[in-house]
Amino acid sequence: MPRQHQTNVEFLTELMEYSKFGPMVQGFVIQALHEKADEIANDPHPERYDCGLFDGTYWQAIAQDVARQMAEKYGDYNRNQPAID
Repeated sequence: MPRQHQTNVEFLTELMEYSKFGPMVQGFVIQALHEKADEIANDPHPERYDCGLFDGTYWQAIAQDVARQMAEKYGDYNRNQPAID
């Protein structure tokens, strides 16, 4: 199916199941989602996410819920975790 006709769920499923990097892409996607949700959830300026479709505080509430669910499954996101060399 052409990507422009895929739903978001279909696209993410394809991305996570059929990557040339194999299952490692799943770790990348999960880590990226966990990191971004935590960043938005804890931003002291939710108004920076305001747009024509919704208020930034609504976007932040979504991020807080996603961050909560990610923490329940994977543990709290540790933004101070040292980089792996």
